[in-house]
Amino acid sequence: MMKKAVVLTFGCQMNEHDSQRMGSLLESAGYKVVPCSTTPDMVLINTCSVRGKPEQKLSQLLSNLKKDKNQNPNMKIIVAGCVAQQKGEDLINKFPFVDVVIGPDGEEKLLEYLNQINKGVSVIDINFNNEFSYAETLVMGPSHNSHAYVTVVKGCDSFCSYCIVPYVRGRERSRIIKEIKEDVKGLVKKGFSSVTLLGQNIARFGRDNNEDFQSLLNEISQVDGLKRLSFLTSHPKDFSKKIIKCFEELPNLCPMLHLPAQHGSNKILKAMNRGYTREQYLDIIAELRSSKVWDKLSLTTDIIIGFPTENDDDFKDLMDLLERAYFDNSYSFIYSPRPKTKAVELFGDKEDKANRPLFTKRLLTYQGRQKELALEKNKRLEGVILEVLVEGFSQKDHNKLTGRTSSGKVVNFVGDKNIFPGSYVMIKIIKAHPTYLSGEVLNVKS
Repeated sequence: MMKKAVVLTFGCQMNEHDSQRMGSLLESAGYKVVPCSTTPDMVLINTCSVRGKPEQKLSQLLSNLKKDKNQNPNMKIIVAGCVAQQKGEDLINKFPFVDVVIGPDGEEKLLEYLNQINKGVSVIDINFNNEFSYAETLVMGPSHNSHAYVTVVKGCDSFCSYCIVPYVRGRERSRIIKEIKEDVKGLVKKGFSSVTLLGQNIARFGRDNNEDFQSLLNEISQVDGLKRLSFLTSHPKDFSKKIIKCFEELPNLCPMLHLPAQHGSNKILKAMNRGYTREQYLDIIAELRSSKVWDKLSLTTDIIIGFPTENDDDFKDLMDLLERAYFDNSYSFIYSPRPKTKAVELFGDKEDKANRPLFTKRLLTYQGRQKELALEKNKRLEGVILEVLVEGFSQKDHNKLTGRTSSGKVVNFVGDKNIFPGSYVMIKIIKAHPTYLSGEVLNVKS
């Protein structure tokens, strides 16, 4: 009987992608990756340490798994990702029943480590690799999904004062364009017609190997059969007009841009070591607004509320930025102190519990206005016919299918058995909601 493996993921798209890669490696080792199981042979937890909450969830999850491990000593437990990198041996000391602790750079050796733990040897690998080279298609399994991710640059050299990424993902390391292009060609042959290029700060791609991000976009866009190309994530300090030009000139480059502002106050941005002012950020928005892509562009951002020293005036600046930038969506959170960061050195490692109610109120105010703006933007699409790439069934309503427009907007609709993940359908938008659109099928394209 084939062994069952459950892969649990916290965090960003890069973590989701890393989990897919590790899941494919497990499948190549004879495991069947399942969404859940009461009696798994393997549990792999891919962790995130950008905020404190996922780290707390990991501790709760491992405490619960201890009982399962006692009942089934042969079950293997692997903790991977950023918390594994951050905690290292401390994780094994606190949870000695964990078999493997591997950071993001150790995930490529997963099969090697499976052999070790099958011999009763526990593994800790939190070393950084200076080189960054692997072929996505060597470990990508069959085309289970409509969309594929390709990592093009790892790590970050920005050292924002609140951010733990440089400490758990390492310094910036880029792959070479030729290698990436071969990966994308391989993915297209496997049935993927939509690809997202990934990097913590993707606009800095190639600065360590004499290549550049614009050349990467131009080369990848030319892959035969690639209908949609997108990328994550751009740092405002490294964003350039050349990227806007790519949006205007490359027909399969999706009109979607994630441009984390993090805040709207110059005082807070400086304390965050973001490397730009609110005025410079709004200048980018103005350039986008005057470009040919603006009418189709979906603009999203990240926001941190409650960063140390934030006052009412700072929050007003943030709300003003929200109005001026006119985001389609914001991923907004209350500041969480992270170990090793400059902010912890300056302001301490304890959450500001005394001001938590104030920060929560500010967060709800921000999110409430963002919701209004998102609905306002989405209502402009009512009655419009859009091409949607089908992803599968809606998580909230299994009677409906869900997919995404080229700008990344989620569309839910009623379909039939002839519509499958990876197909493109023309949808008429019937009703707008803040975070998704409802529509009806007009015809199936492929």
